[in-house]
Amino acid sequence: MLVARARVDEVTARELGAGLFPDPTLVAAMQAAPLEDGSTSGDSELFLGLGQPIPLSDRLGRARDLAEEQSRAEVRKLASVLRDVDREVRGAFATALYAQRVVDLRERLLEEARAALALVDARVEAGDVVVGDRTQPALAVSRAAFEADRARGLLDRALLALTAAVGAPGAVESVAGDLDVALELPALGALVADLERSPALQAALADARVAAAGVELAEELRVPDLNVELLYHRFGVDNQNAFDLTFSLPLRIFDDGSAAVTSARARLLRAEAEARAVRVGEANALRAAWLSVQRADERLALLDDELLPLLDDAIALEQARFDAGDTALDDLLTARTARAEVELARLEAARDVALAWAGLASWVR
Repeated sequence: MLVARARVDEVTARELGAGLFPDPTLVAAMQAAPLEDGSTSGDSELFLGLGQPIPLSDRLGRARDLAEEQSRAEVRKLASVLRDVDREVRGAFATALYAQRVVDLRERLLEEARAALALVDARVEAGDVVVGDRTQPALAVSRAAFEADRARGLLDRALLALTAAVGAPGAVESVAGDLDVALELPALGALVADLERSPALQAALADARVAAAGVELAEELRVPDLNVELLYHRFGVDNQNAFDLTFSLPLRIFDDGSAAVTSARARLLRAEAEARAVRVGEANALRAAWLSVQRADERLALLDDELLPLLDDAIALEQARFDAGDTALDDLLTARTARAEVELARLEAARDVALAWAGLASWVR
């Protein structure tokens, strides 16, 4: 982003000097100065004056137009870079928030596993169950501790990625917020109709306008400048004063500028082709992002409306049976594990929704 801003400053400064009238040339000369007889300086011919190139074409105006288009193009490119940075930051934040929620869930499951193991140990001491009955609860504690540690590692990597995306001088140590995105998905047709406002497409079209301005400048540069010299002329031998007026015009014999025009036109064709490719790519990316949001919302709704309520009912039933002594602790732990897996899937679905919205946000206004 800093590089893009620096390019904007660069072309803005260059624009200030574009299309300025050519500077004059100071001319001073000594001619016919004698080496043997007479005075070298006193009997010579002296010239002093100015030379001025005069553009016969509109190359100065076309140069200003090119500089203005280049400045606009860099501004468009900066907007495109900002969009990409915004998308990257949104995605990194969603991933870090997801990792934080996974850590919270894994630590909660670890506490539940430890509580279950403590309950079994109490029942072993009371003689209600044998020592072998604590094997599965102890294994569940070890597994939960391993998963919690792995989740913390995932969070550390996600925070590093978020730090890099934000460009913060210090490390981001924690995140807070709601992982669920409560936004209404707009109609795809309305977004496609507004595709021309895409920063990437605007930048590509600006490049094409720069290339078109380059063609116009190349065509104007085929016309040479007229060089005018106005000189004071001093005849040293006769002590006479005079002036000289000289006009000169380069002859376009060997290089008439047609090669530069052909090259500029080729750049224009390439820029227009790239703009068409960007338009197709942006349309495909928009449709893909829209479908990603739609599919992720559907998966999240399925988990919230069907799977999680069913598992809550199953756990409540197993808890009641366990409290009544009609089932073993293993059955209750199995039901809790199943719900934990669905909770993880639910977090992943919420993350997917947030990531999908991060990709779609640049088109939604």
